[in-house]
Amino acid sequence: MNSRSWKLPCLLFSFALAACGDSGPGGTDGETAETEGETEGGGSESGSDGGEATSAGATTEPGGTDSDSGASQTSGETAETSETSETSGETGEPSACPDDVFLDLTNAPGAGDGYPAPVLEVECTEDTLVVHSNGIPHYRFIQITPNALVEQDHNWEITLFPEVAAEPTEIPMLGLVGFTVNGQPFFSPNEGPQPADQAFGDPIFNSIMDECLGHTAFSYHYHALVERCLIQAGVVDEPWSNPAPPTSEPSPILAFAYDGFPIYGARGCADAGCSQVIEYKSSWAQIGDPTMNAWDAYEYQAQDGPEFLDRCNGHYGPDGDYHYHATAGFPYIIGCYSGTPGEGVGGDGGGGMQLPQCQQGQTMCCGDDICDGPETVDNCPADC
Repeated sequence: MNSRSWKLPCLLFSFALAACGDSGPGGTDGETAETEGETEGGGSESGSDGGEATSAGATTEPGGTDSDSGASQTSGETAETSETSETSGETGEPSACPDDVFLDLTNAPGAGDGYPAPVLEVECTEDTLVVHSNGIPHYRFIQITPNALVEQDHNWEITLFPEVAAEPTEIPMLGLVGFTVNGQPFFSPNEGPQPADQAFGDPIFNSIMDECLGHTAFSYHYHALVERCLIQAGVVDEPWSNPAPPTSEPSPILAFAYDGFPIYGARGCADAGCSQVIEYKSSWAQIGDPTMNAWDAYEYQAQDGPEFLDRCNGHYGPDGDYHYHATAGFPYIIGCYSGTPGEGVGGDGGGGMQLPQCQQGQTMCCGDDICDGPETVDNCPADC
């Protein structure tokens, strides 16, 4: 296949790193999906959002956190989307390489002393978006879980021309679901099996996320998206300290699902002329306690009104193109795939709060001669 290649200004971007934090129980502080808007990230939703291509596929996902061989979420729902199922076979608008929506991290402050600089490389073939990242955030890293921040070798490929499938596909309960415009993976809205009293619970509700709603397991990843952390103005040491994006502007693309569809922030245009910007909302309702088994604590309930999204947390924009929106409420990013995900979703590993496994850069392992944490099987008394 002949291919043409586009790359982010300069073809490659090497980025520096830093950290993000928690928006509080239930993800109701609006920062979970950043209900205020910012256009610096490129590709804002202004009546042509479906035209941006997406990227959420991992060729290799080393150390993917919160992942367990692509186990499916167990909400008990078959994931039929009111809007998705009505339009089977519809195709996303063909798009040029969406390299301009990814952040330029050349001058990013980085995760802190002792960490490698972030690396993000983006290119396209004639029908595929290809992204490589070393998994290091561009902002100051704040450790929330027992797991160290370790450099990764993420490689993702997704279609530039996603199509809405006849039926939605469940997202993996653990592991890779898609990736963000700063080169980080994002996972489903539930945690892994540890700690036992929060097994598979909602990590946003349980307040175990940093200010950008990320944390580490075997790699750094998000469970929800904070717009101010994922725009060009957020390429600073503490992006969570920046002013909230203006509510009068549509959100930019923040991420790509592994089915190829883009994921915008919470705000979008109500019509093709963008005469009104509205905040999109999840149609999932809380029906139980999400401390454990998050998927059992929420239920999809179709809602009337243009601001409400389908089961997968997406809709058709004013121009007729399908896309997702990150929201303040569960499932925060996406609830299912409206398109067909590529190979590589899910992965092996446990949740962010799992006891760490010994690997390069990990400091809570028995026999590493570092006393760092509780005396567990991964941090034996001999090290202390």
